[in-house]
Order: sequence, then C-alpha cells, then structure tokens
Amino acid sequence: MTSRISTPLTSGQRLRMCNRKTGIGADGVLVLQQSELPGFTFKLLYYNADGQESSLCGNGSRCSLAFAEQIGLVDFDHAGSHVIKFEACDGSHLGGKMAGGQYFVDIRDVRISDVKRIDEMNYFLNTGSPHHVRFVEHLTQTDVPGIGKEIRWKTYGKEGSNVNFVQMSLQNPRQISVRTFERGVEDETLACGTGAVASAIAAYLRHQYDKKPIGCASSQDPMTTQVLMEGGTLEVAFKLQGNIFSDIRLRGPVRHVFEGNIVV
Repeated sequence: MTSRISTPLTSGQRLRMCNRKTGIGADGVLVLQQSELPGFTFKLLYYNADGQESSLCGNGSRCSLAFAEQIGLVDFDHAGSHVIKFEACDGSHLGGKMAGGQYFVDIRDVRISDVKRIDEMNYFLNTGSPHHVRFVEHLTQTDVPGIGKEIRWKTYGKEGSNVNFVQMSLQNPRQISVRTFERGVEDETLACGTGAVASAIAAYLRHQYDKKPIGCASSQDPMTTQVLMEGGTLEVAFKLQGNIFSDIRLRGPVRHVFEGNIVV
C-alpha cells in the first residue's frame, strides 16, 4: 500500500489500514516524502503491518517507483534508460523502469565476510533488512508460519529477522523457489524483495561451499538468479568483485491493484 501524505499517520492508523478484516488489508504502508537531499526524487518510508517503521522493503521500493510514475512525480523513459535516485532508511538507492515495464531497484553491496554460514542449511545476512535463509528439500510441505515464527523469535529475539525457506532447482541451478516469513507482518507473505536477494546470494555461496559452482559472477558479467515466489517471479542480478557482492539489482513486475480513500 503506497500513499503520498502531508500529515503523518500514527502507528495506530497504519495498523488499522493494514488490518485485513476491518481495514484495507496490506503487509505494510509505503510513504513518499520530499527528500531534503539534492538530486533525490523522493524519500521513502516503510512501515510494517504492525504500524511500526521498518527497514528496507525491496518490493515496496519497486512499487514506490511505479506509484511515483503514476502520480506524475517521475516520467520514466519506456526504453528503460531513465533512472532516478531516492532516499531510503539505509541510504541512497537507484531505481527505474526497464523495457517491458518491469521496475528495478539497486540494493547495497554485501560483503562475503558479513554472510554468516550457521551450518550447511542455514545462513544469515542483511540486504537492507535482516534475513535468515534456510534451505529445504520440500518447500510446499514446509510449515513456513510455524517454523518461521520460531526462528524469528527464539533465534533473533525482539528485533527479529525475516526467515526465508529456499528450495534449489535440480534442473536449473540458477533458479530457486522461496517462501518468506516476515517480521512485523508476523506471518508468511506472498513475496519479499530483500528476501529474494538474500536467498539468491546464499544459494550462490552454498553452491560454492558444495563445490558445485554455477558459474562465476565476475566483475564484468553479472550472475542472474530467477526467484519463484507465491506472489510471482523476481530476478536478482549481482557481480562478485573480490569478496563483495556488488551491482545487486532486484527486478520484476508491479501491478496496480486499486486506489481509494479511507477514514482512519
């Protein structure tokens, strides 16, 4: 849910807006504000369904670009050459619209040394938001809400972490299927952008650890992973320069669902 407002909403108002029984129903609220930094098109604030401000939302960032275009804040070149800079909680980001209508956002670099390999099946990293990545053999049979909630609270406490369950494709090493339990929403969501990025990076590293490399994400040629999620398919591209995952780009479609007014 994306809004452009002049009067800040309270956490209670955001909570009521996200309520799926008595409100609009959403996983969170995105608010576009004027950035005070030169060269930035807007400042993006993201609030979880619990009404509290949260960390970077990858898919929300892509939705904010589509919303900014819809309200005339930006005029994207449909050839895909136009890119804007916007401000988020973790700093500056580039985003834009690609040929074919997909929207993309660039994610900050990730150092390999900052990726924690807990064991063969579990990793932790931050891609703008904290993510636990667990590899499973049967994704459809996994109790994502139950196990995700347990990991989120027992392992990461009050601050919490999103928890991604990943099944690697046996036919295509550059394709993974992901389901995510999101903190703040406290339930499984249909898709998670920063979770897709974290899962793609963890899958790449797992292939390296298993000595089954799926190619080299060189400084010249980016590695692209197709991420299948309940809400649709995303693509994550990155380069590996030394021990740093750089030029990380999350891309995929954005669909306008509805618009209207609500009294909160």
